[in-house]
Amino acid sequence: MSTNNNHRKLLALMIVALSLLILCSAVAFYRYRASVSARERGDQMTIGLRSLFVGTVLVAFVSEYARRGSLPSLRITNPVFDLGIVQVGDVLYQSFEFENIGEREITVSGGTTPCPGVFEQQKPIVIAPRAKQPIKVGLLIRESAMSDIPLSYRYTVETDDPAVPQMELRLVAHCQRQ
Repeated sequence: MSTNNNHRKLLALMIVALSLLILCSAVAFYRYRASVSARERGDQMTIGLRSLFVGTVLVAFVSEYARRGSLPSLRITNPVFDLGIVQVGDVLYQSFEFENIGEREITVSGGTTPCPGVFEQQKPIVIAPRAKQPIKVGLLIRESAMSDIPLSYRYTVETDDPAVPQMELRLVAHCQRQ
């Protein structure tokens, strides 16, 4: 997810917060006008001022959060790579480049795969804000994988990016019998 999408979501949250603030203020004002006693008017004004204060603090917090861009955001330029024609016994490696486009570091930990022969060459990595880091994934072509149709190997990495907790990488291979 891109930083612009994060900012759009935060802006939408700010609009909702402002709408709730206006609604609470309108309700408090209506109740204030409909009140009979001075004491009730004072209580209703207190409620209205409290809702105005809470709404203002909420909007200030959300706008500061959006301004700083403190959400981490992970992007991968090409999650699918075609290895071309492979043969039994080939060990192939492909680097996938991850980019942290957020303002907080992100940890990418080891992944999982249902496919035999797929492995990661490195352990968990930390990607600094506004930095790129390659992750190398390997593939061992086994006899059982040989087929006339293209093979697609999945590898899912875990991240601490709240927007994208998992990212799927794919290696595509075309088998050639010897």
